[in-house]
Amino acid sequence: MSNRSSPADRLSPPWSITFADGNGNRLRFWLAPGDDSPRFTYRPITPENSSSGVYSGGTPRRGSLSNSQSDELMRAVLELESATANHAPARRKGTGAFILVEGDEAERRFLIQSGERLRRFEQLLESYRS
Repeated sequence: MSNRSSPADRLSPPWSITFADGNGNRLRFWLAPGDDSPRFTYRPITPENSSSGVYSGGTPRRGSLSNSQSDELMRAVLELESATANHAPARRKGTGAFILVEGDEAERRFLIQSGERLRRFEQLLESYRS
């Protein structure tokens, strides 16, 4: 874990959170310098890129987050980062992969094993995917 100086429930701007679910669908959330509100992009796996050749993660999306959405997301991600008992030692199908960047610090990476905590987090993300 980093020696960041921000409170435990916030990342210092500018920041970004990238999450890849167990199927490889990617969500990126960020607040860039000069932005008024955080933004997101959803890049789903397409059948052409899926291991089965038929799976689709849906339709790509992009948009903005409200302050309350940003706060909820950040709290959830930082809780997962600190829950080291749920971290996975290697990326496997079903695990969640996170990359966090804040300010000018180096990125922090961690993996969450498949389970209840990851399912709850993925439920939080449903509105950004559909």
